[in-house]
Amino acid sequence: MLDNFHPLMQQANVDKTAAYYNDVFVPLGDVVSAMSQENVTKFNAYPPVILQRVPEPKTAKTRVHFDIRVDDVEAKASELERLGATRIDVGQPADASFIPMADPEGNEFCICPGVPLSWGAG
Repeated sequence: MLDNFHPLMQQANVDKTAAYYNDVFVPLGDVVSAMSQENVTKFNAYPPVILQRVPEPKTAKTRVHFDIRVDDVEAKASELERLGATRIDVGQPADASFIPMADPEGNEFCICPGVPLSWGAG
């Protein structure tokens, strides 16, 4: 079992992406805090997510993404659009219960109905 898991996202514009996700995850706490390396930033989520500055922009499909679970999918999608996200087509059916989106750097994530998943012990 993993006790210490920190997803890492490589970003060309770490500051813009961190500011965006701090707005998305604002109920979880603090704003961006710098890590020990100048090119690494994290935003407050669980598990903590580290943003690493890279020179190149995103050019291909994201193979791992966030599912943000909420009570009102459409309201959250509209809110995130105001923060800079865009709705995207990933081949979902027209009646899909989730909304695929991309953050300001183009990283895909989904707004999904329901409460966060929990994993039972054992």
